[in-house]
Amino acid sequence: MQVAQFFAPPRESILLVGKWLSSSGVTRPAMRLSRDLTFLSFKVSVGQAEQLLGAEFHQYRHHLNSITTQTASERYWLPSRVARYIDYVLPGQTRRSSDTRHRLPAINCAAVPPASYSAWLAKDLDMFFGNFAPDLVGQRPDFMSMAGGTRQTEYQLTNFNLEPNLDYEYTMSMAKPILVTNIQVGDLVMQGSLKMMLADFNAHYCRTGLNPQFDPVYPDPAPWYQGNLTREYLASAPGAAELVRPSYFNSSGRGYPNISAMARSFRVALHGGYHAVSVTSGSAPLVAAMVAQTNDAQLHAGKSTAGSPNPVLYSATA
Repeated sequence: MQVAQFFAPPRESILLVGKWLSSSGVTRPAMRLSRDLTFLSFKVSVGQAEQLLGAEFHQYRHHLNSITTQTASERYWLPSRVARYIDYVLPGQTRRSSDTRHRLPAINCAAVPPASYSAWLAKDLDMFFGNFAPDLVGQRPDFMSMAGGTRQTEYQLTNFNLEPNLDYEYTMSMAKPILVTNIQVGDLVMQGSLKMMLADFNAHYCRTGLNPQFDPVYPDPAPWYQGNLTREYLASAPGAAELVRPSYFNSSGRGYPNISAMARSFRVALHGGYHAVSVTSGSAPLVAAMVAQTNDAQLHAGKSTAGSPNPVLYSATA
């Protein structure tokens, strides 16, 4: 509760934004405030959203992942009286140069599907496990609900099922026999988010994750565990300097990424068939499974878990 209060904006700013929406034609039943008071969502048509925000919404499709789309606008406008109280608007400026766009009809809803609509499908998991991890057929991830999170499978769409299927098909296969947990954040109305998840975690976890002295956010000064190691590596390792030129690696301040993994051509079982996708969401489960296996080995050896991987990666024993 203390963490939620820490993140919560002043009550006056919430009321001011709510009054602006009401005066613009958004009804009160269409608005929903998150439990931690940091997100105000509302449902309107695309035409209403475009008029409210001075925006033009399109559906974008990435050239490397043609089976998923994302709703976005290249720009939006907010009146000065509320702009100072709003960090960002979703769907917002999420277009990339490699995306192609398709105009949305004005009768469609402008709301981004909330995270809680996303769900893995049991039949797809078993299809994948049957081919690549037969001993996992019939097994499912554990479930943890946060901020009203619930797993729904009534609406089965690519945007709802691709990412969760990818996550659990690969994480469970690579991390076995370690139990994998599905943390579902946000109910069927309020979009889940990292902030909502952190607000539901205990204060100790949040203090660790948010302490800038432990792990500063780029491009802040290099954290203690990096020191001069990044600069020395780029100056001495064969071919390392080439990483900086195409922007594969940030060398100023905090060096990132700390680790990289393959992110192309992942086969995902989805809606009874296989699809090849190229996304960083493919490399993330692989790295997560590697860390889980490392911690499991530590515990079986009577040692403590590695904790945050970053200091370990930069240690002399890595």
